[in-house]
Amino acid sequence: MAWLALSAFGLVLALGLNRAPLWLLLYVALFEAFWLQQYVLVVLIVQLVALWAYREQRPWLLAFCCALILTKPTCALVAVTLAVLARNWRQQAVMIAALWGGSVLLDPNWLAEWWQALQMYASAGRQGWIWPLAVFMLPLLLWRDYISTAAVAQLTLLPFAAVYDAASLPLNFLNDRRSWLLSLASFAYIPVAVYAGRPAGIVIALIVPLLVLSFLHYRAGITTSSASPMPL
Repeated sequence: MAWLALSAFGLVLALGLNRAPLWLLLYVALFEAFWLQQYVLVVLIVQLVALWAYREQRPWLLAFCCALILTKPTCALVAVTLAVLARNWRQQAVMIAALWGGSVLLDPNWLAEWWQALQMYASAGRQGWIWPLAVFMLPLLLWRDYISTAAVAQLTLLPFAAVYDAASLPLNFLNDRRSWLLSLASFAYIPVAVYAGRPAGIVIALIVPLLVLSFLHYRAGITTSSASPMPL
């Protein structure tokens, strides 16, 4: 109960920091994450803070958040994308060395044990239908929506995709008043998944609405390619 309460409180604060509407809390991926008490909730909070730091030109905070995001490798591509857009290489190197290097000094064995556990996890859960989702990255790249591209790419690299793994999909639309459409459409996941399977549910309820909103951003000239490098 404490974990869920703190996670909910952190999400509300992080959304408020980005001046994002609270209806994004109704996104189905977040419901599953809460239900299963997933660590992805913490990562999502850090991602939201990282987006704020990126937009507010706070390179050290962004670097710290990116280093924390890497603690869940299945969410790493969003961190890498923000780092590439910000180009704050010095801060990124310092924070990664401090966090990851410091943890190895404290426990030199954890990295090898973690890698072995990750391989076992991938082998136990591997399914063959995830990689075709990569086709949805193509229009997002064409529309220069790099954050959404990274969020979709993360799904394609997973041994299997749980719905909570899609929690990062709305990240590029936090300040769009139409983002409520993503939350509303996500509720279609349950009936579609029941009658057509989980892959169809993810595509129809989560990815297709994302493509529609991303296209509207592109038509309006709103992309993630015009960011200026952060000061070193």
